[in-house]
Amino acid sequence: MTAKQECEVLMNEVRLFAERMLREHGEFHPFGGTIQSDGRVALVGADTGVDMPPAGDLIEVLTGGFRRDAAAGNIRAAALVVNVSTVPPKQQAKVDAIRIALDHRDGYAVRVFFPYQELADAGLRIEPPFALPGISFVFGGESLA
Repeated sequence: MTAKQECEVLMNEVRLFAERMLREHGEFHPFGGTIQSDGRVALVGADTGVDMPPAGDLIEVLTGGFRRDAAAGNIRAAALVVNVSTVPPKQQAKVDAIRIALDHRDGYAVRVFFPYQELADAGLRIEPPFALPGISFVFGGESLA
């Protein structure tokens, strides 16, 4: 399986969890996922020891854990999932979106956005996704900020 294919598998797993959290709770805290060295997918949460920590603190904890796991050779890929507001290409208004930042040890990195609308009567509607160039926030040590 290529790095891109592995990242797509990981992306689909974390996206489904984010969608479930949005449907059940109307929101989600930043979380992540990894592809372990043996190919298994694992979802990853963060705990700062504080109730309702800022998203930035959770992102920092998750990213630090991913980097430690990568340095130890325990993971092949990581995904960081955040609920964001963004302006999709060819649009002018901000929308809510699930942002999935993916980073693979073989040099593949991408950020994929899944815009969504919460509808009172119909639940959640996911719009077509769009992608932007990735940032190697785990294996390259770059910052997502």
